[in-house]
Amino acid sequence: MDFRKARTHNSSITTFRPTSPRLWALACRLRQVDLEQLSLKATGRSRASFVSDAAHRGVCPACLDEDAEEGRDHYCRQSWPCVEAVVCPRHRIGLEINCGGCFRSCLFQFRSTPDGVVRLVCRDCDAVVWARRFQRRDQTDLLQVVSLVGEAIGKGGSEFECTETASRFLWTPRPEGMPYIAALGLSLPYGQRPSVTAGAAPLASLPPAW
Repeated sequence: MDFRKARTHNSSITTFRPTSPRLWALACRLRQVDLEQLSLKATGRSRASFVSDAAHRGVCPACLDEDAEEGRDHYCRQSWPCVEAVVCPRHRIGLEINCGGCFRSCLFQFRSTPDGVVRLVCRDCDAVVWARRFQRRDQTDLLQVVSLVGEAIGKGGSEFECTETASRFLWTPRPEGMPYIAALGLSLPYGQRPSVTAGAAPLASLPPAW
């Protein structure tokens, strides 16, 4: 969601078809036309090119720090729900779904503070999402790969078809049940084996680590 929330809310609201754009615009202190331009629907991408589970959509804590420093509400960038979005192109750090305070993987929530601004917080420990707790690793190399995948999705055609075919193959289960990607000798994110997905767009159902 690339617009501001004015009240406490889960970050799982879909932005393809807001039930009342006019009311959302009023609540977010934006013009309705600007709000509609910031929605995911305005990108022209299909639903399959966005991560379907909001709990698997990463956020960039450094971007949220900038929001706070500028005195504005926290808001989620339009690019974060994209299936290829695992690195912030501005700060070159990985998008995160884990709280930096309690380290739990959870669905962050927007909450209004006594100061009248909205902050994204962990719904388990109530900690505000920010980047100052520890140093993040530079992910410039990974960002280059991500950019190529994003370009292929945006252009469509043969490049997109190749990307789509490769992702489906890597996540197709082998005879013993594990997907082919598990046989490549890659390090397992958080030590967890990948789950098999039989969907037509496997990237849409995976967390950023995978």
